[in-house]
Amino acid sequence: MAFHYMTHVKHCFYKNGTFKNLPTTLLSIPAEELNNTRKFDSLVMINVIEHVYDALSILDSAINLIKENGLFIWHERLWDNYRGVATPPGNDREFQLHPIRIKTVIAKRIMSMFEEVYVSWDTEELRRLKNQGVYFIGRRRKIVAKTTIPQHPGCFERSNGKQTVIFFVSNDNSTFLQSQLMMVNDFDNTKSIIIIQTDNFGAKAKADILKFSKIRIMISHQHLQNWRKEVSYYVEPCMFIYPLVTSDMLDGADTLCVGNSGVSVVLMGYSTKSFPNYDAILPAYSKFQIIDQIILIWNNKNASFKPNIDLPKLTFIQPDVNSMNNRFNVSQYIRTDAVMVIDDDVLISEELLSLMLLRWSENTNRLVGISRDMRYVNSMNEYVARGRNPSLTFGKTMLFHRKYLVKYMQDKKLVDWNSKRNCEDITMNALIFKEINLRPLFVPMSVQASRKDLTEVDGASVVDPEWALRRTECVQWAAQYFQIKLY
Repeated sequence: MAFHYMTHVKHCFYKNGTFKNLPTTLLSIPAEELNNTRKFDSLVMINVIEHVYDALSILDSAINLIKENGLFIWHERLWDNYRGVATPPGNDREFQLHPIRIKTVIAKRIMSMFEEVYVSWDTEELRRLKNQGVYFIGRRRKIVAKTTIPQHPGCFERSNGKQTVIFFVSNDNSTFLQSQLMMVNDFDNTKSIIIIQTDNFGAKAKADILKFSKIRIMISHQHLQNWRKEVSYYVEPCMFIYPLVTSDMLDGADTLCVGNSGVSVVLMGYSTKSFPNYDAILPAYSKFQIIDQIILIWNNKNASFKPNIDLPKLTFIQPDVNSMNNRFNVSQYIRTDAVMVIDDDVLISEELLSLMLLRWSENTNRLVGISRDMRYVNSMNEYVARGRNPSLTFGKTMLFHRKYLVKYMQDKKLVDWNSKRNCEDITMNALIFKEINLRPLFVPMSVQASRKDLTEVDGASVVDPEWALRRTECVQWAAQYFQIKLY
């Protein structure tokens, strides 16, 4: 009933999804289905048992959620004379509102598991209701007597191919996400939805979001920095993509997590002829919710370039030295784990970027490219465009973990060798292969998941007739330096 209270009860303390200024996670799920992976310093349970389906299971869950020496603060009515019928006769409302009732013998059994701090069998609330009951504060003993109550499986464990879907929601995108939430909510394979707030919700955002029946958990924006840990209490580790989910993505996935701070995009340019490309690329990428930041490196000190700095996602860098290494010398600016290095003569669609990020999330140590960019190394250690098993992904579009930026720039010999060559993409391929002994993953394109070619102004493969020979030199050097076989 938590979300009902949020939206319909005027003086609800957690009306905006937070409890005053405390980090808050709201669970609109039966307490019987909580798992025991998380422990708390204190647990407060006031007049809860009479409203639930399984009193013993909830009491067992409550006890197991409390840390050793943690406090249990408990108030409950007791019904020693209860016989399973309304008393007095005709009191159907009381009987229907409070179908589950426990007796004093159960209360004492629970209390025996704690060191008593305070107890009263006579409170103002009990006198008002003309009932027996108990108000108890106890500290959990270091050795708690085992209960005979069977454990219930966790609510969000994977079962029958159904998944939990996680949405990152703000005041600004709550309306935008309606169609996505509706699709996920209605999809048969969706078990439940978790909402993570990225800011403090207003009334409209609340109304937009909480109307979907499969939303079971809401995590407040104060937990944003440690959302992965918070989510892990309720679901297994999950993937992280922006909510451009399709039914194909939902169908067959075990656990799918959908977010909006997935990737940083790194662009690098030199020629002034590419300015029209930036007029198309920068506004488009700025609108992609999946992109956390756009880093634009301008390598030409002799040509002035002033991009639209009003774009909030844009970070503009003008290095002192023109080097292809500069596209990897950006780790100090990156906030996300995922980094997309992409040329400035293509425009990738948000759908394709989402698919790449989804594929990368299956193993975040891997390098991910596009099937069009598959490149091969033959048995003679030569760089070729065709073959059976792709060895490399061309540097036009590369997605990988930010940690490889640091490893690359810390390798002085690698950086020095690449400083005057166009080999940085091949050596990044080789560095990652050396780390994990796995070749790149590739994502196919489609009509929606596409990459549009823009004007190519300084493509080395076009203007240099010895391009293939130079790339072979890169492959052979990298293979020898890292002591690996790329074919």
